[in-house]
Amino acid sequence: MYLPKIGEVRAKFHRGIVAGKIKTVTVSYEANQYFASINYEDGLNECVGSNNGKSIGIDMGIVVFAYTSENQPINPTKEHDLTKDIKKMIKAQKSLSRKKKGSENRAKVKAKLAKKHLKIKNKRNDFLHKISNKLSENQTVKVEDLKVKNMSKKAKGSIENPNMRASAKSGLNRSILQQSWGKFFELLEYKLKRNGGELIKVDPKHTS
Repeated sequence: MYLPKIGEVRAKFHRGIVAGKIKTVTVSYEANQYFASINYEDGLNECVGSNNGKSIGIDMGIVVFAYTSENQPINPTKEHDLTKDIKKMIKAQKSLSRKKKGSENRAKVKAKLAKKHLKIKNKRNDFLHKISNKLSENQTVKVEDLKVKNMSKKAKGSIENPNMRASAKSGLNRSILQQSWGKFFELLEYKLKRNGGELIKVDPKHTS
């Protein structure tokens, strides 16, 4: 791949290049790896999918990712299960905290930790894309209008025990953020629109 001011760079292409005019190339760096996103204009009309005309509701959860109004649970498959990966990441974070700042060992552990974070991110994104693709086959999908930012705020605790509620809330916050509800709604909404469908957000009171 040729980049201006840099020259030719050896690259591994994950998708075939279709004839068209390249508009932009965005290079990013993560976990000691470089990635390039190529945006090009092929002159073809935008592909719009179709839907099955059905309407369903979704109730988001913590232990189970979500339940549909047809009483079908939505959970990560074995390939998307993050339990082991998260345990390894926590172990690596503890190891990093014990390393001396500026040392080579710390740099090595930091690089390994970055790769573990990237692996978790890729697994989670893959799951969210596959689930949102499947659900976008419906005409309408109704979800609770959850304010994820407000739900994951820190608790201040009580006067008698300032850390009691804060400790429990931190665990809930972590679970909510790990489920990536916000990104899931975002992916589902644009995929439904692409297929001629609609995402409807309803007041979460008395919905569960």
